[in-house]
Order: sequence, then C-alpha cells, then structure tokens
Amino acid sequence: MSPPFEPLREKLLAAGMRPVGVRRYLAELADHYEDLLAEEEESGKVGGIARSAALARLGSVDDLAEAMMSHSRFRSLAARAPWALFPGGAVLGLVAGYAATTLLMLGAVDTFALPVGTHLMPPAWLPPVADAVFGFDRYSFRRCSAG
Repeated sequence: MSPPFEPLREKLLAAGMRPVGVRRYLAELADHYEDLLAEEEESGKVGGIARSAALARLGSVDDLAEAMMSHSRFRSLAARAPWALFPGGAVLGLVAGYAATTLLMLGAVDTFALPVGTHLMPPAWLPPVADAVFGFDRYSFRRCSAG
C-alpha cells in the first residue's frame, strides 16, 4: 500500500470497517491515484507537484473515509452488533462446547459399552504392578480386617 493511504487505512479500521473491505477500497483508490498521477504527469507536472495534484483531485482523507463509512454494509459484525457478538458469542460458544463434549461422551459410551452381565476385569499384569508400586499385596486389607 502506498504511504498516502496509510492514515486512511488506520481511520477506517478504527471506525469498525471490515479489513477485507478496507483492502479492496484502498486498492481501488490506489488504481485511481495512479491514473490521476499519470494524467497530471501528461499535463506537464513532475515529481511532488504531480503527486500533490493527484491526491488533491482524489480528495482528502476525511472525505474518502466518510464515503466508505456512510455505508453500513462495510462495517464489521463487531461494529454493527457488538451486543450480539461479544456476550452472545461467548454464551453460544459455551453451549456449543458443552453440546460437543456431551455428544463425544455419549459416542464413547456407545462405542465402548459392555454387554449386560459382563464385568470389566483389570488386565493380568495390573495387580502385580500395583502390589510392587504401592508396597502391599491385594490381600493385605482382608488380613488386617479379619485379624
């Protein structure tokens, strides 16, 4: 982007315009500026004088910004309806997260459910490992309570 349009870009983004719309608008303005600059150079003006004349013909930053800001369709959703996006978006995201988690859990239960009447048994290697890690055998509680 050329330097004369940087203040315009900042002003439009600060006013809540969509970044995509701002890029397109500035690209069109840059094309018009190049055309006006070529016309000014053909009329005999050179260098900074031609650039100043082309920018003057294009309009001031305030006029160019007002031309875009006057149309609400160029505003971002956050600028048009912040009440719906920020609190509403947070609540909607929370509800969607809970729903997704619930659906995943239900899918896991259906996938890994055991037939009725079966018991989930630990693998054969688990009791000896647990005995070694925790320092007692699996019958020690029975001996203590019986004794």
